[in-house]
Amino acid sequence: MTVYPQEGGVYRVFRGSNKLADLYHDENNSNILWETRDWVDQNYVDEIGKEIEEHEHVGS
Repeated sequence: MTVYPQEGGVYRVFRGSNKLADLYHDENNSNILWETRDWVDQNYVDEIGKEIEEHEHVGS
């Protein structure tokens, strides 16, 4: 899996050459919520989002 940061806080997620989703975060009451408009399971979105947070220091 490869994640490419985009402008505006969006992260484009690929598996091989297939785009899985565009993820974006919403900070709500000091919690970071990960969302997408793509057809991806929310648990998977949350898992990828946590990995992005650790690597990119999102929300700090």
